[in-house]
Amino acid sequence: MSIKGKTIFVGPQEIAGFLSRSAKALADEGTNVIAFKQTHTQQQPELIQHPKIHWLFPNTIEKISSAHSFLRTFCQFFLKVFALYTAIAKADACLFIGGKGFFNFPIDYYILRLFRKRVVHMFVGTASRPRYLSAYAKQALNSDNDRAKRFIKKLIKRTRRQRARVNSISKAASIVIENPLCGHFQAKPFINYFIVGMPIKMQPAKADPRPMDNNRKIRILHCPSRPEIKGTERIIEALSPQVLERLNAELIVLTGVPHSRVLEEIDKCDFVVDQLYSDSPLAGFAAEAASFKKVPLVGGYGWESIIQTMCKDDIPPVKLCHPDNLPKAVEELCEDTIQREKLTANLEKFLTEGEWSGRAFAKKLECILIGDVPQDWFVDIKTINYKQGVGLSEKHAMDIAYRMVEVGGIKSLQLADKPNLESSYMDWLKKK
Repeated sequence: MSIKGKTIFVGPQEIAGFLSRSAKALADEGTNVIAFKQTHTQQQPELIQHPKIHWLFPNTIEKISSAHSFLRTFCQFFLKVFALYTAIAKADACLFIGGKGFFNFPIDYYILRLFRKRVVHMFVGTASRPRYLSAYAKQALNSDNDRAKRFIKKLIKRTRRQRARVNSISKAASIVIENPLCGHFQAKPFINYFIVGMPIKMQPAKADPRPMDNNRKIRILHCPSRPEIKGTERIIEALSPQVLERLNAELIVLTGVPHSRVLEEIDKCDFVVDQLYSDSPLAGFAAEAASFKKVPLVGGYGWESIIQTMCKDDIPPVKLCHPDNLPKAVEELCEDTIQREKLTANLEKFLTEGEWSGRAFAKKLECILIGDVPQDWFVDIKTINYKQGVGLSEKHAMDIAYRMVEVGGIKSLQLADKPNLESSYMDWLKKK
């Protein structure tokens, strides 16, 4: 069975271009796509015009997105009801992207499945990652104990609500695609997001190629949208003027500048430092750098865990490092031109012909949408054991979990259905 010529619904949340890129990849392979994004912002990519993509209410959504919140919510509700009706009437299967479906509770998923529609949910971004594993939770470490305690109580409530929502989606959807480092609240085995990937459009170079000689400085770019989350302070500290002088390099740090300026600087640099504490090797700024054939250097604690769940060909060929090893990784990229060129060539091939190309992505989605999924694509929820999160040092992640357990007990982590992970957390926190 093939989905070529079939109709697939894709929506409703546009996060970092995932909705648009998914729709285009499917359309390029001959699938008819009904696409719906529930809100419009200036930061989102322009709607992709394709003969096989039909966007629902694009002009109406653009108009109501700037309306008063009450009017916007009221209008969006009716548009989502109509989009649900359209999916029931015309779609053969549905791909939902983001943190939820049309509504807060996945009643729409049960309705769609009642009409024999296969419902695939792809979690993207922060939607499913436990709240205590994100930089947002740093407020729990406030030096003012009363304020910290109030926030911890709020964090515990929000974590409980988050688990209930993610758990309900996991049960309601036919199948879920998820980052294996964020699957703490999933109710059943899910498909490893990194095996499926996400197509990234390659950009034509605009700047003149920089001559490779010993006289010019290596240009390193870091563009944090939120410096406190990306580990910017520690990155600047590690790449001190003395270190940069020894490496004959310069570090350009940009924040709060127009997106067009960021793209210009990516085009002119030699490689980028994405962030220090990530749980995805190729997301956001790193993906944009990759589209310009510039090697992203990404720090994080979970790379070994990801590698153990995948084939080598499924892993984006970027420069990954442990947060403590950032200076060494930067030094290697500065001094080893051959390594940099090899990574660049491998990355371009990976995105244009390899496992994250548009064609490979569409073929994998086809397997998922028709229910013909290889068993080695699945992640067993019993194997989840990641505790460091995103935007947090390991110490901060441990301190936050410790304070939550102090206030609300081990149950506050919402891991009772995964006793091995809950027990692992208890052993981890005893080290504090």
